[in-house]
Amino acid sequence: MLRTLRPLVGVGLFVVVATLPTVACDPSSSTRTDTPFDSATVTGRLTARVAPPTGTVQKGLTIQTLTAGGRPFGLFVPSSYDPSTAWPVTVLLHGEGGSGEGMVLDFQSYAEAAGVVLLAPNSRQTTWDLLVNDVFGADRSYIDSMLKWAFAHIAVDSTRVSISGFSYGATYALWLGLKNGDLFSRIAAFTPCSTVPHTRTGMPTIFLSHGLDDKVALIDSCSRLTVPTLQDAGYSVQFVEYHATDGNGHYVTPEVLTQGMAFLAQR
Repeated sequence: MLRTLRPLVGVGLFVVVATLPTVACDPSSSTRTDTPFDSATVTGRLTARVAPPTGTVQKGLTIQTLTAGGRPFGLFVPSSYDPSTAWPVTVLLHGEGGSGEGMVLDFQSYAEAAGVVLLAPNSRQTTWDLLVNDVFGADRSYIDSMLKWAFAHIAVDSTRVSISGFSYGATYALWLGLKNGDLFSRIAAFTPCSTVPHTRTGMPTIFLSHGLDDKVALIDSCSRLTVPTLQDAGYSVQFVEYHATDGNGHYVTPEVLTQGMAFLAQR
């Protein structure tokens, strides 16, 4: 797992740091496109829908599988969870080379404070299918099945189902979220580098953040192009630029994580 936690120099706070290779989100890289295209095969539609749960769920951090020996996903349920109340749920997507389990570990304290349930799947390859093959495939299907499991076990607020992610996970979250705006009311993209799909459904509200000092995904080539495109298309976008001067700058600060999780939790 490439993502680690280490203190920000001179501050004493912990930040989420990704020691990803530069190719991971560098828009100048010639080895792989970072902007998937729209085509008949890039539908990205999900079929899971919120329904009254028939099962129960354990509080805290657990690792779940849909089938025996199947691909795992990280699940975090806040200690204040009460199934008599409908709760916000977010799909949380890791960056290239990361893991769902690692994302849950990094985000759980913020989710606990905000009161958000986390569902953190693992991509089949080192990153998500759309970014590997330019089509939604096995990862989209797995996320759909994971959501169906969640809706059967968790009391979910249908108006607060969201998708979020970091780095390539943010890019995938942005695309899958815009393709399924009738399911996801909100998208939180932490450091994406993506165009906006031409074929979209619904009008989710968007939280987008990017480090000014990021040397992996340059803000001028990424989010400062994406945000105006979204706004021109009529989306409500909360855009946060922040300083992250440690290492290559490709991480999310605690302040931004707190803002993002509060955005996903709000009614």
